Amino acid sequence: MVIAGALALDHFEANLDIEFSQVMRRLLDEYVIRSYDRALFPNLPARDEQHAQSSPAATGPEFARAGRETGSSAAVTPQP
Repeated sequence: MVIAGALALDHFEANLDIEFSQVMRRLLDEYVIRSYDRALFPNLPARDEQHAQSSPAATGPEFARAGRETGSSAAVTPQP
């Protein structure tokens, strides 16, 4: 997973004008909500904290289930 993520981020940063990068930027902007996490992505604009608190990504069940908000370290089981 780490290698695939690094590959996707390299492709995103090297090709900012293609559709893949536009979708990746939108997803990162929506789901990477904490300022210290966003600092890892120089292509993302700063986000005000009030907007981050009201974001559906920050409070939705998918976000909590994914363990991002709860701090879970549950392993991901590959699907066949």
